[in-house]
Order: sequence, then structure tokens, then C-alpha cells
Amino acid sequence: MDLTRTTRRKTGWWLLAFAVALASGAAGLSVWTQQRAKADPGRHLYVFGPEAETVLASDVTEAEAAQARVALADMPYHGAFAAGPGGREGLWSGAHSLPVARDHALAACGTGCRIVAERLPLHRQEVPGDTALSHAIAQRVAHRWPYNGSEWLARGGAGAWGVGKDTGRFADTAARRKALDECEARRAAETPPPGAVSPPCRAMRLVDLEDMRPPRALYPAPYTVAPVQLMPVTQTVLQRRPDAPERHALRQPEHLHGARASGGARGASGVIDRAGWPEAGMALALRMCELDRRLDDAPCRPSFLRSPAGDLPAGALAVSEAAFAAFRDWQTTDGAGAFAIGPLGAWGSAHGFDDPAAAMQHAADWCHHATGRGRDYHMLKRALQEPGIPCRIVALRER
Repeated sequence: MDLTRTTRRKTGWWLLAFAVALASGAAGLSVWTQQRAKADPGRHLYVFGPEAETVLASDVTEAEAAQARVALADMPYHGAFAAGPGGREGLWSGAHSLPVARDHALAACGTGCRIVAERLPLHRQEVPGDTALSHAIAQRVAHRWPYNGSEWLARGGAGAWGVGKDTGRFADTAARRKALDECEARRAAETPPPGAVSPPCRAMRLVDLEDMRPPRALYPAPYTVAPVQLMPVTQTVLQRRPDAPERHALRQPEHLHGARASGGARGASGVIDRAGWPEAGMALALRMCELDRRLDDAPCRPSFLRSPAGDLPAGALAVSEAAFAAFRDWQTTDGAGAFAIGPLGAWGSAHGFDDPAAAMQHAADWCHHATGRGRDYHMLKRALQEPGIPCRIVALRER
């Protein structure tokens, strides 16, 4: 008997069986993946800026127009203002869509009313269906985006919403439940007018966010003038609130004015690695923490601050050695000039000008440019945030 031939024949059958099984498994996996994707393809959402404008109806009277402009001033989109007989009126803002805002405004106004004005995104563009997010919701969604796991958004009622994030084997289920629970809690807190429909929350898996905001004007950059004595710092100390969670400590001892805020039992936090002055760092850390905080969590509070070691002269501002070296170089230059410090620790300078005002603007522009290149700035930008704190002119030479 030829054992070699028998062995080869058996090996061939095993290889054939393995190939068939592998192909079947792959086909089954492919079908499962396609079915899952078809059942839950996720959503591509669009983000406009926070700016809004009031758009009047074509048949509005002058009195109604004036009334609508006052009522909708500074209101978020989507909003609507209704007017009716006997001076009756109805107002609603912050709705997910314009139809919802119109429905609630008409319900608040009563029988015989009509919509005389609407509150819409200033930089709106045509997007599919209800895929446009308000800026407030988009900031919460974009915080730490893209998320390394499953992220869901739920919307319902007039303007209720919730965000859920999770990782692990059942991440989709857990994240979806978190989003729905938070949304329903917000919907329960709404007080729609009688007759208005408050639809239940519906969840969607997030796939992508597209920023539709127009490019912002970079220059001339805003600034404030606050001359102060600068002091170089080589060592820092970590100040900790007694009840701050230890796991949230700041780990970079060389980063001056770094700040962290914490809140809630679930560990919401916001951190700024370095800042130009303590108040700026903590204000931005608190803002980022609030984006991370869930609805039923306690408000965020300061937890850690990286401060200079030792005492400083009264009113002096501690800066890094690199910033102080740049400041000393600026002091050796001629002509009208200025030195600026940014909220995230960057700096900019100007010299050789005839006009001190032009020197301050030039220094502020360079400071603003340098601020936009830092890690903390890009973290804020991913969350659709801007520092919102201008650079400070800390030293000025008039000639």
C-alpha cells in the first residue's frame, strides 16, 4: 500500500474542507456585517456656528416685525414667533428643527395665529433632512471626537438631547441607552404649550461630523492691555483641592498655569496643559469639563492648578523660561514695540514701529498666531471651541 499517496489524499480532503468552511464563515460574516450596517448605518451630521438671524415673513406688518425682532433677539435657532388676533403671541426657540419650532410657537399663540418670523442659522446651508445640529449639542458631541468606541446621540421633544459613549463588547447597547436616558430626562423637563407634540427620543449612532462654519477672520486679533512685571519660573508646585480625585492630577511639572477641573461621580474632567495666566487656564478647563459632564452630574469645579514654586513680587506674572528669554530679547530692540502673552501660554512681540498702537496690534497678531499652533488650542478646536480670551499686552514701549 502506498502510504505517501494515501496521506496526500487525506491532506487534500482536509484542505478542501477547511477552505469550504472558511469561505462559508467569511460569507456568513459578510452577510452579518451587511445586515448590521443596513439596520444601523449611523448618521453623518452637520454643524453650523452659534450665530443666528431673524427672518420675517413676507406679509408681516411693521408692528409685527418690530415685535418679532425684540422677541427673537439673541435667541438660539431654530425658533419661531407667532402672532394672532387680540395681540396674542407665541414664541419658541432652541428646537431641533424649524417645523418643531413653528408647531410650538403656534400652539403657544392659539387659534387663528400665524408665523410672522423665524430664527435660523446665520451660515445655514442645505443639508439632508434633520441632520443639522445646534451648536450647543455639537460641542458636546465633538468633545473628544473621534471617540475610540461607540458614540450615540438621541434627540426628542422640542430640543431635548443626550449623548452616550461606551467601549467594550456591548458598547453600542450601553452607549445607546445612555443617550436615550439623558435625552428623556431633558424631555421630561421641557414644558411644551398645550397642543404641541413632544415626540419621544430617538437614538442614532454617530458616524461623522462635518463643520459647516465659515473660516473665521484671524486678523486683526483682539487684545487687552495689562502691563505687568514678568518673572521667570523654573519650578512649579501642584495645588490640589482636598476632595479632588487623585487620578485627575496634572502630570507635567514643567507646564506653568496648567489647570484641571473635575465634576460628577462619573469622572467628568477638563484639562489645559499650560496657560498664560492662572485665571485663563482654569476658565478653559472648567469649560471643557462642562462639555464632558453628564446631565445628572454635579457642576464642575477647579481641582488642580500648576503654580510657580516660591513667592513672586506683588502683581507679577510668572512666565516660562522660554517666554522670559523672548521677552529679554525684545527689550534689546529699538523703536515702539509691545510684548504679548496669550491665554494658552504663547507669546508675540513687535518692535521698530513709529506708532505704539500699530506695535500692539502686530504683537497681538503674532501672539494670536502662536496660540493657534499649540496642542491645547487644537483640543479646543476639535470641540468646536475657541479660547475666547484675547492676548494681553504685558509690556509696551512707546518709542
